[in-house]
Amino acid sequence: TVSAYLEVAQAQHVLTTYQDQKMASQGQVEAAKKRIELGTGNIFDLNDAQARTDSLESLELEAMNDLENKKRYFQRMLGIEIESVGSPSLDKTLAPPSPNN
Repeated sequence: TVSAYLEVAQAQHVLTTYQDQKMASQGQVEAAKKRIELGTGNIFDLNDAQARTDSLESLELEAMNDLENKKRYFQRMLGIEIESVGSPSLDKTLAPPSPNN
């Protein structure tokens, strides 16, 4: 059960990473279009940025499918439906040991 949970959490992280990368790549496409409009860019840069965006979109879809499959498996193991799993927070502060000496 723990490994299934971790697989879902990892799949969520992978999906989020691809989504963030795709957004950044879409910004590069828009920037390349503006450079072409201004006469300072070229079509090769635009095509390259668009190809990266298309590739990331494909990876995003693959990650979405992977996440859905792992969620279904985890749900079957638990017998309950889940939307997402929480990821551990890394900004927690540990309490000092007691007694403090």
